[in-house]
Order: sequence, then structure tokens, then C-alpha cells
Amino acid sequence: MTQLPHKPRRTPIAYLLALPPLGFFGLHKFYLRQRILGVVYFFTAGLLLIGWLYDLVTMSDQVAAFNHKHETEPSMEDLLEMEIDELEDALEHAHSELDQLREDGQQVSQLKQRIADLENQLRSHNERT
Repeated sequence: MTQLPHKPRRTPIAYLLALPPLGFFGLHKFYLRQRILGVVYFFTAGLLLIGWLYDLVTMSDQVAAFNHKHETEPSMEDLLEMEIDELEDALEHAHSELDQLREDGQQVSQLKQRIADLENQLRSHNERT
């Protein structure tokens, strides 16, 4: 199931939803995706107005915290895509290393052949002398 990204919350809207009587019922808490607190505010008239007064003072910080949390939190799909990209890069690197080792292996066999040729030449030279 694909989760839609959260739209950034705006402080003026949160303040409008916190105005009486909506704020007493916790609509600003629902707006900030704090459902449990929204339900508590609904049944306790904003925690007997003390929570509501606290929210009026800290509303901009609460909105900023919501926006920061949801903009920096990658979705599961983003995390999987990043992992897949890393694995593809690692696989490509491993293939290039394998190709390099194959080239080195050919060079080693060529070097062995050249050493064998030189040894044969040296033996034939030593046999002549």
C-alpha cells in the first residue's frame, strides 16, 4: 500500500483550528496528526483548557516539529530504492573487478608463456655453449 507524503502544515491554519470552540475539541491536534491527543482534547475540553493554552504558546514549534519530522523521514519505498541502487552499484563494481581479474589472469598466463619461452631460449643457448 503506497503511503502519500504528508503536506506541510501551516501555522496560521493550526491557530485557526485552535480558536474556540474548535480548539477545545482538539481540531488543531488532528491537523497535526496527533490523533490520540485530539481525542483526549475532545473529551476533556483541551485538557481543562490548560493544554489548549499551552498549545497557543507553542503552536509554531509544534507545526515546525511536524514539518521537520515528515520531510526528513523517508518512506519505505524510498529506503528500498536506495538499497537497490546501492546493491546495483556494488554489483557493477564487482563485475568490473571481475573483468580486471580476468585481464590480469590473461596477462599472468602471457607472462608465464614468455618466461617459458625465455627459459627455453636460455636452455638452448646453454646447450650450445
